[in-house]
Amino acid sequence: MGNNRSKPEKSGWGSRIRAVAFSCCIGLVIMAAFLLLFALLLSVKDLPHGAIEPMALCAGILGAIAAGFCCARILGEHGLLLGLLCGSCLFLLFLLSSLMVSDDGFGMRTFLKWLILALSGSIGGVLGVNIRKRRRY
Repeated sequence: MGNNRSKPEKSGWGSRIRAVAFSCCIGLVIMAAFLLLFALLLSVKDLPHGAIEPMALCAGILGAIAAGFCCARILGEHGLLLGLLCGSCLFLLFLLSSLMVSDDGFGMRTFLKWLILALSGSIGGVLGVNIRKRRRY
């Protein structure tokens, strides 16, 4: 007699949402680590005040690449789309945290930040899908 229980699909919506959430958490940890590193650099060196925003954006880019890469490695498919989703989720968290501090609102700079983070996540997703695992002999 056969077993009528079906195995859960690897690419179901629930597993995709969990993979995106987990990957965004990893991206946030990497982003926070680079923000701490840049804060240390700002306290040691006498850098201009205008260097803060590019450093924060650089930390966001690295976090988005890591999130997209991790999500694509977990699921093994749809790297471009999942990376875009991870980058957009990180942008929303980035935006919420910046709106807590200032009242800049939405503008062209905000759109460009979303575009940069979404493209960074997509690049990470494409890399995550296309990098092959090493085989041990």
